[in-house]
Amino acid sequence: MGLMEIRARLDYVKKALKLYQAVLAFVYDSRRDPVDYIERLMWSVAPAFEPLAGIIGVDASAYNVEEVRKAFDVDHLVVPAVMFFLHGRRVWQQQGLFYNIEYDKLAIRVGIRKALEAWGIKPAQLGLKLHLL
Repeated sequence: MGLMEIRARLDYVKKALKLYQAVLAFVYDSRRDPVDYIERLMWSVAPAFEPLAGIIGVDASAYNVEEVRKAFDVDHLVVPAVMFFLHGRRVWQQQGLFYNIEYDKLAIRVGIRKALEAWGIKPAQLGLKLHLL
């Protein structure tokens, strides 16, 4: 089974990016973002990523902004954000959410599919079942 870490520590991000060839990361700020919605979204996308990909959630409010940007290798980060990593490299990022499960799942599906197409990779090659989103 893939990794599902809803409240990952920032130091675990690098480990997850090395451990799994594909990782979907949710970065949020629990002081202002509805954590219950983000957790439901993470659980709702999990079947499309299991068992080979990891899904992690990081509460950015627990860290210095620079630490979060460095961990995810981004120059600018607006939270909430959803990022997809392939072999440790960020290949897709969405800033903000629709706060509608179906719309957010659609955005994740299309975003990841388009990013993988740019790399010449089909989701099934990674064990991803994006059609479930």
